[in-house]
Amino acid sequence: MKTEASDGDEPFIKRMMRYGFMLLEEAEGQELVIGVVGPFWRPVGYGPIRLDSAQAFINCDSPRHAKAVMNFQVREQSSGTMTVMTETRILTQHRSVRLKFGLYWLLIYPGSALIRCGLLRAIKTNAEKERVVYGSQT
Repeated sequence: MKTEASDGDEPFIKRMMRYGFMLLEEAEGQELVIGVVGPFWRPVGYGPIRLDSAQAFINCDSPRHAKAVMNFQVREQSSGTMTVMTETRILTQHRSVRLKFGLYWLLIYPGSALIRCGLLRAIKTNAEKERVVYGSQT
């Protein structure tokens, strides 16, 4: 899945990896799954846990951190348009961490939603371009 902004910016996955996310799975042209583990709610000293594989991510069980997984999925509709969907899931092992993350999410959600909408538009635009360029339209 090509997840670059339409103006040729650095690919999305490379930017996310700089912030501590890691690629967990990819179905080329269909879905991308990334994840990160860390204390997201800390305004200073936030540092994700650097993991070296998807299996290490799955096995990570820190009670002081939250585990976040995001996916981006592209589906071609019968009309020829592309539908792009995303979902974020959070796992915490301790009630206090769940509360901290909940408060953090309330604070950052509006900005996060705006960024996500822009990203979804860029993915959709690129998916539609690739469909036409490579002749994969139905």
